[in-house]
This record gives sequence, C-alpha cells and structure tokens, in this order.
Amino acid sequence: MANVAAKLGIDLNHHNALSDAEAATEIMLMVWRDSGMPFNEWLEGWRSGAFSRQKRKRQQKNVEAKYTGDGEPSGIFAGEVVVFTGAAGIARKQLADTAKRLGIAVKGSVTKDTTMLVSGTQDSGKIKGKMSSKQRRAAQLIAEGQDIRVMPPSDFFDLVKTAEEHQTP
Repeated sequence: MANVAAKLGIDLNHHNALSDAEAATEIMLMVWRDSGMPFNEWLEGWRSGAFSRQKRKRQQKNVEAKYTGDGEPSGIFAGEVVVFTGAAGIARKQLADTAKRLGIAVKGSVTKDTTMLVSGTQDSGKIKGKMSSKQRRAAQLIAEGQDIRVMPPSDFFDLVKTAEEHQTP
C-alpha cells in the first residue's frame, strides 16, 4: 500500500494503524471517483468481487472467445496465426473477422504457432514496463528463433488491402 499511496500523493505513516486506515480510505475514494459510477453500484461491485483480478481475467477470456477462431481454409493467408494486442482504432472483432476471412487463425495469446503479432497502442495502466505480455512473449520466441512478424495495425490494414485487391477478379 505504501507504493500506491506514494504514487497517488497520499501521506502515509506506514504500519501506523490510523495512518494505514486513512490512506486506504483515500485510495478507495480515489478509485471510486475515477470509476465514474454511482457510489452504491461501485460499492456493490467491490463487495461482490466484480473488480477482482481473477474475475477480470475470466471476463477477458470470454471476450477473446468471441473473436478468436480458425481462418477460412481457402483464404490467401491460410496457415497464418495472428494475435492482436493494444488498441488498433477498430473493433477487435472486426479485425478478427477480417483476418479469419483471409485464412488467418486468430488466437488470444502468443504461442509457438503465432506467425503475426499486430501491436497497437498500449494502455500504460495495463502493461509492465514498455511492452504488453503478448509483446514480451513474442520477443522471447523471436529470440529463440521463431519467425513472428510484429507489425502496427496500419501494416496489417495494408496487408489486408493488398490481399483483397489480389482476390478481386
């Protein structure tokens, strides 16, 4: 808690019960204010565990399940496997549907099957250091000799545009 309090500019005499309680209260109030939610709804979410890390991970997996899947076997890029990370300026599902139509399988995490990582703008609050976990995993696999093309969304859009132009009779 000392690190969080310091980062938020909250005075804290760590391990002093009253100071710890006051700092914890200030942190929770800041989190509530930043949520933009009515206090009763926010408090109920906090009490129910709706904001827990495990629940967020389960929700993320549910979101990924809505857009991941195999590519069209006859697509021009059949056999390719893409993973998306960060914001691309377009809905993830739309990106995934386009990729799958072109034959590219869409996965939620970087594995030894990954051939492309489309890396958009990262939310600094969700990453450790300067890279997302997907970017770090891709870098690790590339260092081990795996061929993964890392590209910004604009390069992916260009790839899609070129492929669609070549598919048009």
